[in-house]
Amino acid sequence: LSLLAQGHEQVARLSADEFGVLLSAKSAREIEKRARLFAQELGFSTKLAGHQAEISVSAGLAILGPQEQERGDLSRWASMAIYLAKAPGDRSQFVLYSPEQHGAMLNNWYEELAVRNALRSGEFKVYYQPIMVLPQRKAVGFEALVRWERPGHSVVYPNDFLPTVHRAGIAVELGWQIMENALAGWRDTISHYSTVSGEPPYVTVNVDAVQLADEGFAQFVIAAIQRNQMDARHLVIEVTEGTLINDGLALEQIRQLYDYGVKIALDDFGSGYNNLGQVHNLPLTALKIDRSFLGENNISAKNEALISDILKIAASLDLVVVVEGVETPDVEQRLIDLGVLLVQGFLYSRAMPLAQVEGWLAENV
Repeated sequence: LSLLAQGHEQVARLSADEFGVLLSAKSAREIEKRARLFAQELGFSTKLAGHQAEISVSAGLAILGPQEQERGDLSRWASMAIYLAKAPGDRSQFVLYSPEQHGAMLNNWYEELAVRNALRSGEFKVYYQPIMVLPQRKAVGFEALVRWERPGHSVVYPNDFLPTVHRAGIAVELGWQIMENALAGWRDTISHYSTVSGEPPYVTVNVDAVQLADEGFAQFVIAAIQRNQMDARHLVIEVTEGTLINDGLALEQIRQLYDYGVKIALDDFGSGYNNLGQVHNLPLTALKIDRSFLGENNISAKNEALISDILKIAASLDLVVVVEGVETPDVEQRLIDLGVLLVQGFLYSRAMPLAQVEGWLAENV
């Protein structure tokens, strides 16, 4: 690359396989022509271990025009251009960054970098929302929920960052981190208290479909249980029905955990009433009724009938039922009248960091 550069052009190695060239010209067309020449000249054919190999180049170009004064933009644009050029597929590409065409992609790329950095630096935290027994209003468990404590921002909720986490390809790694931290929180704080049954509160953790696609997931969870000196029955794994019905490997992973003693809850249950026909085929211990059944301040007659039917089916299958999203005393009372025993929602507490759990437990078990 240095041999191709002219006197006014500066060449630098940016990383193991990335090089940069800084050049100037009288027109954008002249710069693009020069950049394409670099890309063309750097590709070549050779023999590796007796086989013909084609060595290609992915090149990204960014141009700072005379009306654009922010030099920092040039570096960011060039980084985006090479990122696009190296995208999966044909890596022998040349991409010219365009603020109009690629601006949204650049923002997405920055967000992907942000979530990757957040994972490495520990900005993703486990918050705990209590699960209560009625009518006593005493805690029996906690749902572990992830929050992003992003510097310079208010606490970020999952709906606002999980799509980026998936796009960045770190959902499995984040899931492992949440599981490990949730169980450590149970060991260090939650397990020190006893519920009305005399047992420590359990902790429930949501599991994503991509985690269950990992053949080692069940063994990872079992190892985490053992590391944290936890009785498996104090852990509940929450999954969605679609994940289990449509994925044989996911169902196999869940069966391994169920056989080990981990409790399995079907999350968002009832959002499709045809779910009822599938329950008896799955290795479950609990159903979590979707918050959409409750409405704002009261439960419709239709939804009351559905909840009543779910309770009957659950009882016949020896399954526990938890109703999510309880926010008002009126809704709580109606659930008590229907025979609901376990609930969670803002009426009792929002999800809280572990540092607040101990004080909350002292007053609510």
